[in-house]
Amino acid sequence: MECKKCNKPCEGYKCDMCGEEMPAMDPAHSCGQDHLKCKCTGCQESEEDCSC
Repeated sequence: MECKKCNKPCEGYKCDMCGEEMPAMDPAHSCGQDHLKCKCTGCQESEEDCSC
């Protein structure tokens, strides 16, 4: 899986609302599954907040 903003590899997921990180998609995440984005290995942010 690659970051949609910078095309660097992703590792795990990060919530773009609360910032919680997890190794796998969690359908029961409190902010909602749709807020879990792949975590960019370049900047360690969700692909929504990627700063690479």
